Amino acid sequence: MHLETDRIHTSKSQSELFDFLRDGRNYKGLMPDHAHVLEAEETTFKFVLKGMPEASLALKEATPYPC
Repeated sequence: MHLETDRIHTSKSQSELFDFLRDGRNYKGLMPDHAHVLEAEETTFKFVLKGMPEASLALKEATPYPC
């Protein structure tokens, strides 16, 4: 699967973004309006997009970007 989106700039530090993105509960706010969130836990995120099958994400490993 290939996902593509616009690039954005943020004032958050790399460590703040790393902490935010490794928590599946934060992905609710990143999904488009037509997404239906089925489950959002610390290490898993399950959702459905209109016209597509259910998708699940699970955090297996997290390595911070070296500063």
